[in-house]
Amino acid sequence: MATSIPPHNLTEVCNGLVHLIDNPDATTEDLMKLIPGPDFPTGGIIYARDLAQVYGTGHGRVVQRARVIFEESKAGREQIIVTQLPYQVNPSRVLQTIAELVNERKLEGIADLRNETGRREGTRLVIELKRDARPYTVLNNLYKHTQLQSTFSCILLALVDGQPQILSLRNMLHHYLEYRREVVERRTRHDLERARERAHIVEGLRICLQNLDEVIKLIRAAPDEATAQRQLEARFTLSDRQSKAIVDMRLGRLTRLERDKLEAEHAELMERITALEGILATRERLMGVVRDELLALRKKFGDERRTEITYGDIELNEEDLIPREQVVVTLTHRGYIKRTPTTDYRSQQRGGKGVMGAKRVGEEDYVEHLQVASTHSDMLFFTNRGRVFRLRTHEVPDVSRQAKGTAVINLVELDRGERVTSMLSVDAYSDETYMVMATLRGHIKKTPAAAYASVRRNGLIAMNLIEGDELNWVRISTGGDQILLVTRRGKALRFSEKQVRPMGRDTMGVTAVRLRGDDLVAGADIVRPDSHVLVVTQNGFGKLTPVSDYPVKSRAIQGVYTLDQHAIAKVGEIVGMKIVEDLSDELMLISTRGQIIRIPLEGVRISSRQTRGVILMRLDDGDLVGSIAGVAPPGDLEEE
Repeated sequence: MATSIPPHNLTEVCNGLVHLIDNPDATTEDLMKLIPGPDFPTGGIIYARDLAQVYGTGHGRVVQRARVIFEESKAGREQIIVTQLPYQVNPSRVLQTIAELVNERKLEGIADLRNETGRREGTRLVIELKRDARPYTVLNNLYKHTQLQSTFSCILLALVDGQPQILSLRNMLHHYLEYRREVVERRTRHDLERARERAHIVEGLRICLQNLDEVIKLIRAAPDEATAQRQLEARFTLSDRQSKAIVDMRLGRLTRLERDKLEAEHAELMERITALEGILATRERLMGVVRDELLALRKKFGDERRTEITYGDIELNEEDLIPREQVVVTLTHRGYIKRTPTTDYRSQQRGGKGVMGAKRVGEEDYVEHLQVASTHSDMLFFTNRGRVFRLRTHEVPDVSRQAKGTAVINLVELDRGERVTSMLSVDAYSDETYMVMATLRGHIKKTPAAAYASVRRNGLIAMNLIEGDELNWVRISTGGDQILLVTRRGKALRFSEKQVRPMGRDTMGVTAVRLRGDDLVAGADIVRPDSHVLVVTQNGFGKLTPVSDYPVKSRAIQGVYTLDQHAIAKVGEIVGMKIVEDLSDELMLISTRGQIIRIPLEGVRISSRQTRGVILMRLDDGDLVGSIAGVAPPGDLEEE
């Protein structure tokens, strides 16, 4: 039979043993809080998913991964640095395997391999990447195809009373404690026997010293040593060993100092015998000695854990090979979609011209929608006809900033004349959250987000619409938020979401704001406490206004002014509105001709409701602002 017990951390094992001594009824689950998993001398990372099975049944597997960091080389290339390997994995063999896979074209994006392992630095394997490689994609493929991820098979088999048994964590610790108890008991009995033997001799010597003159006279009169021993034994009731010790005693031991030492030794021996007998008297005293020795062992040799335990998912699927990163997803008026890393857009000051976000898309097309999302989130597409489609964000083609993109009809099944009017990034679907939808003509409804979890590429009904209306805005809410709607002509209405009852997907909704003449809704968003309302106009003007300037009203009225009505001819109608919570965020603007600018919101003037704002983006003749979106704080994004 084979046994395969992984190494563990001494400090953790001592803690577990002490806990089991103090709590004999402790379960394996209790002990796993103190001994969470193996601790390999090579470090690395292990996954906790199968550890409960290993410790509960005595057999299973432990998945290990190498520890890596990312560095930039002097040439500006990204490097994956392996600093810790899985247990029993040879570094040279790992590099050889990677090289073979690169030659066979099973691994892409690797430019060079080096082994820089040394005595001072320890393990250091350098995997230099090509300039266009995605580091996390390469890393996940390395985990999938090489020993940078490996499995340690555990069989906790040991001999118990001469019989091989597979043990759980608790049983293994229990049998070890029983072994230690037996060792301590046998050692204590041995020490007690030696102490009693010495005390017996010392007691004989004490008798000798108490009757010193008579003992000397008897020994001097005896014809030989054997006779002297027999006479001493008969006179003072001594044993053979005691009489032998008296006869062999040197004259120097007869001094007063030696007498005092003998008395002290006798007292010490009596105290030691009492202590040893006390230890052997009860199991609790024996286990107390075992406990103290474990604590001393931990103090002398215990160290910190080297192997990290993670509770993430082990198995790699197709999405694991997609790097998790923030991207900008843009959709043009004519339906061309693409995603681009946010780091491709450098931060600029207010009033700048921006960089080209796409090759000139033509006089008849412009960027209409923009979302900042994770590559591992869902992207929901809401259309003018009230339908919704879903894609994973990483399924949107990843192209350069200047590229035109791919027609969205190649990704989702739009009908003739149907176009996407709103995009939303969603990480999770729940009955506790809602999709709040607002239309061009001022209707609103809310539906539990879970109702949209089954959306596919062929789409589902998101909202029923009256003739001539369009669904343009969708936000995620808690069910008790406040809604703010802004119209193109500068009216704003803030009301409680509770005034809108939850509805199913295939419903129409209710009136949100009452519009005058040909006015239409320009933006809708969820109100946050102590936030600001950002509005941007067609001609590149914008402003921030404290949300507290907008009074809470009832649903289905006209609302209050949010733009200087006399300045509309100069600044243009409102093209977008957004609730801003953190003024350290940055704002991204896209013009209808593809110009993109990213500016700090700190540079936007805070103004009252009935003002026109300041210039945020200078436009070429005939160009207009087409879309706005907030992005993460500057510290979270690298500049180009």
